[in-house]
Amino acid sequence: MYKAVLYSLIFLFASSLVASVFDYTYFKPITLLLSLATITSVTVASNFLLSKLYKVIPNPESALITSLILLFLFSPPTTSTEYFTLIIAGIIASSSKYLFNFNMVHIFNPAAIAAVITPLLGFDGAIWWVATPVLIPSTLIVALYLIRKLRRFELALSYFGGLILGLIISKQLTQNNFSTFLPEILISWPTIFFASIMLIEPLTMPNKNKLLNLFGILVGFLGANQYHLGPVFSSPELSLVIGNIFAFVLSNKKRYFLQLINKELVADNTYQFSFRSTPPVSFNPGQYLEWSLSHHNPDIRGIRRYFTISSSPTEKEIKLTFKLFSPPSSFKNEFSKLKVGYKIQASHIAGDFTPQVSADNLVFIAGGIGITPFRSIIRYYLDKNFKKNIYLLYASTNEGDFAFKELFQQASKQIGLQTNYFVSSKGQKITTDTIREIKNYQNYTYFISGPDAMVKHYKSILRSLGIHKIKTDYFPGF
Repeated sequence: MYKAVLYSLIFLFASSLVASVFDYTYFKPITLLLSLATITSVTVASNFLLSKLYKVIPNPESALITSLILLFLFSPPTTSTEYFTLIIAGIIASSSKYLFNFNMVHIFNPAAIAAVITPLLGFDGAIWWVATPVLIPSTLIVALYLIRKLRRFELALSYFGGLILGLIISKQLTQNNFSTFLPEILISWPTIFFASIMLIEPLTMPNKNKLLNLFGILVGFLGANQYHLGPVFSSPELSLVIGNIFAFVLSNKKRYFLQLINKELVADNTYQFSFRSTPPVSFNPGQYLEWSLSHHNPDIRGIRRYFTISSSPTEKEIKLTFKLFSPPSSFKNEFSKLKVGYKIQASHIAGDFTPQVSADNLVFIAGGIGITPFRSIIRYYLDKNFKKNIYLLYASTNEGDFAFKELFQQASKQIGLQTNYFVSSKGQKITTDTIREIKNYQNYTYFISGPDAMVKHYKSILRSLGIHKIKTDYFPGF
């Protein structure tokens, strides 16, 4: 995720630089380049120093993203005062991650809180020059790419809906000016940039999907209205900061330190890592964590990755399971070399791929390593002795790829789990006929986990049978 946002911002800056060369912006190319050099060096350096002071793993991509967002918010400097403003904004943004945090997880979007605090110190505020008409095509390309990749269409639409609602209630948007004012919101306001770049930061938004829409509506509604909190007047950045407080209050966000206590091979090239956590991790079966592992020469996927917690909340250890493909990512390659006793950081528990405790008539469809959330759920049902009507349809390329067979056999005896394995290399596939073989298949809720293409394929199969109770597993970076 971080790389995708970073490269999108770089593309947007390159677009602004080209536009400035042809005098389509108010700023000279040299001004933009000096602004870039100033804000990135200050933000990255201050973030690095603060990470050493607080003894946490720095995320260079996150610092670069923050600096590039600030670049588009604050006026590119031409005077010493404007340079100092940019420097102060960068320092505030970096400091906010360490000063405004709870359980070692920052509360506010760093760029937004910097834009709120900087003018309170007597410096110029954000002007959001990214909302320049000439940059709209590039901004739109970035928005469509990121929202599609991160699957945040509902959040973006909720934000836009809240914005429109706020404008209508405040009587800024009326039937008479609708056709002219609406395009202005998209072209002259930073709406597209805000919704696709700033709103979607995972650590400062709710970690439950059912709260995301409320979050988007709230931020949009506040951004449309005129108000002030003491000396702070309404602005896009203030609306996001208030939204961050909403997310913080309703979300359980902590940073965890996990010590590796065991590593084992559970299938061909598939490893399970068991950790002891401080503090204990409270989660629901089927949720995931963001894992941080600093290492030399990280590849495009970076030093942070999202992985399902494959253990059950009833187990003492936190388990992570992944398949090591060839060639592996730099993250997985480094992870696979960890020695017992090594400590790693994780945060941001999230995910709604969690059946209700009272739910019955369930079908779990797993593809390859997509079995991990089901391992968590089934282990939980076993330990709680929940007897349910559950089918597990487990597909993989080869026989040796299947993990946790013994657990599923135990679940078959104890809670009635019915497991069917499908080896694609032998021509075995999950088809419409497979689903029809389940008695009263229309009355089941279906959970699908695996590679994105597989999930879409099986989802289309289920819909072709008139099945609509479908939940799919997704987290950034799957």
